[in-house]
Amino acid sequence: MWTVADFVADLAQHGLTDHNANYLQNQLNRWFRDSVLVRSRGHDHLVDALKQLVREKTDAERRADLQGAIDAWRDMVEAGAGCEDPLQRAALDDLVSSFESRGIEVTILLYPRMPSTITDRARDTTLAEFSAWARGWATGRGLRFLDLSLDSPLTDDDWESDLDHVTAAGAEKFSVWALAAPLAFLSEPVPARGGAMVPAHTVGGGP
Repeated sequence: MWTVADFVADLAQHGLTDHNANYLQNQLNRWFRDSVLVRSRGHDHLVDALKQLVREKTDAERRADLQGAIDAWRDMVEAGAGCEDPLQRAALDDLVSSFESRGIEVTILLYPRMPSTITDRARDTTLAEFSAWARGWATGRGLRFLDLSLDSPLTDDDWESDLDHVTAAGAEKFSVWALAAPLAFLSEPVPARGGAMVPAHTVGGGP
């Protein structure tokens, strides 16, 4: 994790960039996690919150809103088939190189998606295409690769209202499951310099 000092040093060297600005966005979200003004991010959450002050939605309206959001996500994921962003891929390459330059072992993991937002078409096109690309890219760099996008115990109830982020309870459920199975290697001792073994949790992260 970056500190303020890391942000200031990167800002002085490169100016304000999409990379270091992400630190500010993450800090803002942490400090004001419960603020709809901060968490809205253009998804009409603020408008919905203001409407709720005037009149509570009925259960039927909430179900209709949820279905509308799910349908929008399905269309968006399906539309991703055949798309690629060279800048995003270059940024990923630079990020991994930064980790490796610090002696940090990198694993590429495709995180679970909310089940109801993924159609058969999206599974067979967008997700399959990206998984194949990510696996090939990771293998080419000698990285461990895990695709958990469709393979986890998480259900629709474990996602927040934006249908993109898991709830705190969902994150805990996923962590317990993953550390007992696909991510069990994270709890194994790691060889230290000189051949001694050190607990895995003492190995640090990155920016």
